[in-house]
Amino acid sequence: MTISDEVTGATIYYTTDGTAPTTNSNAYSGPITVSSTETLEAIATANNYLSSTVATAAYTITPPAASPTFSVAAGTYTTAQTVTISDATTGATIYYTTDGTTPTTGSTVSSGAIMVSSTETLEAIATASGYFTSAVATAKYTITASPIPAIGSISPAFINAGGASFTLTVTSTGFTSGSTVYWGSSALTTTYVSAIQITAQVPAADIATAGTTDAITVLTPAPGGGTSNALQFEVDSASGSATGPTFTSAAATVAPGSTASYPVVLPSDVTTVSVACLNLPAGAACTYSSTTNTLTVTTSATTPAGANQVTVVFTETVSGTAAAGILLPIFLLPLLFLMRRLTARGIWFAACMGLALTAAAAFTVGCGGSRSTTAPSSYQATSSGSVSLTIQ
Repeated sequence: MTISDEVTGATIYYTTDGTAPTTNSNAYSGPITVSSTETLEAIATANNYLSSTVATAAYTITPPAASPTFSVAAGTYTTAQTVTISDATTGATIYYTTDGTTPTTGSTVSSGAIMVSSTETLEAIATASGYFTSAVATAKYTITASPIPAIGSISPAFINAGGASFTLTVTSTGFTSGSTVYWGSSALTTTYVSAIQITAQVPAADIATAGTTDAITVLTPAPGGGTSNALQFEVDSASGSATGPTFTSAAATVAPGSTASYPVVLPSDVTTVSVACLNLPAGAACTYSSTTNTLTVTTSATTPAGANQVTVVFTETVSGTAAAGILLPIFLLPLLFLMRRLTARGIWFAACMGLALTAAAAFTVGCGGSRSTTAPSSYQATSSGSVSLTIQ
């Protein structure tokens, strides 16, 4: 502000602390900045004049409220963002817009988190008692669509029935922190590792029974996102041959329409075998030759290019020796009760002889009641292996 006097040559003296000015006060020489509430008082003197009366001007300076701030920094994101707006001025009310217009006290009042699920600009102001309206705060959010996830491989690809809960690792592309692994229609507890890997906890209840499970998929929420391709998981028999099939060469790369061969070594106690292949690419089929011990995957001219993890399920006939071992406890169970009764009567030796003879009979009588010198009939079990097939 400036102070002037209509008397030519007058000298102006002023104060800002509420005291009356005198000729010993500050002499005015140019504009004065008033940055806080205060009262200016001034007098003028000139040759041949008495001092003027005191002129007074009171100034009330109302500061602006602090500019609002955003909990999530402006920027580019691949998922929807939850943004809250706050202000450092006590008791401030925040108004905001999302359509690019300047906010006013007639705009939406900020009362909680704001979901930003598409590209938009938040603008906000704050008002408070004793303050002017704040400056406009702006934050632009660019939300890019999440990619559709894809599953390239899972580890493990198979497991024995009746085991404990385990961690399933899913690898490929398009994963985000919001991606979830599904076991059929059930969501698994999922941990994000990177854009190409996530892990999930599979409960023991899901692998209690042998068989091919519901498909494993990954769901990434909007924006963008979607459900991935599906891979099947195999739960093998809890008891079977001592060792599973072993592929001496488990990787092959072929052109569409060609065949891939995988030599395999089966356990010695396995007799007949049938094979099923899970997660083959479109247009492909598999066969197994017991003569050459070779798994063959045949592709078609339309089989798409890419890397594939194929789970090979062997349904095996296992020799009866192992089956006898499994049945032995069943045969002996009723004899244990008999042994206790006989022991109590003091005829332990006779009980032992009866136990031995009965057990022997159990292993020499076939299902039809005729006597046999071989173990009980063989049984079927499943065991699996995994191969990779790359179509160029």
